[in-house]
Amino acid sequence: MREEQVAIKDEFGMHLRSIMSLVEAAKSFDSDVSVRFGDEVADGKSPWALLALGVIAGSRITLCVEGPDENAAMAKLLQLAENSFVPPSESERDK
Repeated sequence: MREEQVAIKDEFGMHLRSIMSLVEAAKSFDSDVSVRFGDEVADGKSPWALLALGVIAGSRITLCVEGPDENAAMAKLLQLAENSFVPPSESERDK
């Protein structure tokens, strides 16, 4: 199992667009993905569970990944987190 803390840098926190990017990435791997915010834990493959966490700007979340491809999954999720959970193709388009 891998766990990494990341900061939420987007001024709107974890909103639907960023959540859907995280969910899409998580679903592309066989590993289980969860997100911890405070005392709450949500399935990283469920947009509604993630939205219910109510993660605000400046918060820190913990990404938890466990499974056969956990290293690749965590690398992808950390890459997304570094880019405020906006896929590279979208961030290039927004420039």
